[in-house]
Amino acid sequence: MTGISHRNLFPGLWAARGLVVGAEVGVYRGGFSEVILAHPGINRLYSVDAWADSDGNPMTDVIEECRGRLARFGERSEMVQCSSVEGAARFADGALDFVYIDAAHDYDSIMQDIGCWAPKVRPGGCVAGHDYSNKGKSLVREMVTEAHPSRGRKRGKQAVDDWVESYEHELWLTGDRPHSWYVWMK
Repeated sequence: MTGISHRNLFPGLWAARGLVVGAEVGVYRGGFSEVILAHPGINRLYSVDAWADSDGNPMTDVIEECRGRLARFGERSEMVQCSSVEGAARFADGALDFVYIDAAHDYDSIMQDIGCWAPKVRPGGCVAGHDYSNKGKSLVREMVTEAHPSRGRKRGKQAVDDWVESYEHELWLTGDRPHSWYVWMK
């Protein structure tokens, strides 16, 4: 079902529904965290990312860029440097109003991220994510297909579809591409 026209409209949608405390998972340079925090109706955002390369080395330049980008939001912004799973464990179930997932893009990681973070969102809250697509060239998709040929065909879109179906949520999509997806928690 088509909803808002662009993911940058999420903060206004969330604030209008009284959803004012949330997390972005998979932040990288902080561009979308900045968009979320720029909305005056958002009270607190936890920006969760490992900020490490595939060998586990810290991406210092990227961390500093993100920190600089989000510093102007003061106490409304908190950077949390850890894996997605570790980040989710820091929150009680139902503690967040919304979560936006844009971390790893392979099927298993997306299922794990949604499985860890969805319980952290209260009933009436929003679980959302980026890159609802199986199209286009993706280094992540190519690496997954090469390493795990049976998993490579199950991409990000399929992970979201499987989760939505198993919990009988109504799936909404943004109009921009790649689509973002979102559900309202029951």
